[in-house]
Amino acid sequence: MMDKLTRIETLLALFFALFGGAARLALSPPKERKLISVVGSMVIAGFSGVLVWALLGSRGYDPLIVAAGTGIGGLLGDDILKCIIKIGEKISTDPMRVIESWRRNKD
Repeated sequence: MMDKLTRIETLLALFFALFGGAARLALSPPKERKLISVVGSMVIAGFSGVLVWALLGSRGYDPLIVAAGTGIGGLLGDDILKCIIKIGEKISTDPMRVIESWRRNKD
């Protein structure tokens, strides 16, 4: 069972992540501010921020670095997810072309 300090840390990390998601929402164009996109962005921001918090916290970073990373994770979580989806779509349509292109650029 989680102790009181761990609960507070988790809630604080979730707050920073959601704050990063809210900042991302404020930066987005007005046409993307529908209720479903707001809820989706906040869920993704919270999830990605908590993942960053757990990763940085487990590696022993300073709490200020962890807090900043959590907010940035919340801010960029939606963009990173969209990027991963686009890469996945390209790979699923023609995987050999992606591999050949990657190998040409590597050389």
